[in-house]
Amino acid sequence: MRIEAKSDFTLICTFDTKEVMAFDVKPLLKRGGLIVEPLKSLPFFKKAFLEMGTPVWPNGFDICADLIYRKGVRLKSKSRAA
Repeated sequence: MRIEAKSDFTLICTFDTKEVMAFDVKPLLKRGGLIVEPLKSLPFFKKAFLEMGTPVWPNGFDICADLIYRKGVRLKSKSRAA
C-alpha cells in the first residue's frame, strides 16, 4: 500500500490490488482527544507514513487499512488485464 496525506485532511491510499481509495479523516478529528489533536495541524497531518501496512503518524495515531478500504471512496479500480 502507498498513502498520500492531502491538504483537505484526506488520505489517498493505493492498495496492492491497485485500487485507490480516498478516506476523509475529518470526522475522526472532530472526536478530539490528546492523540488526535496534533493531526488537526496540516503540517503534522502530512507526516503520515506506513508502518506494517497501516497509516501512522509520529505520535502513534493510526487508522486501520481495513477501515479505509471499507469506508473510503473508490477513486480507481483494478487495472484491466492487457
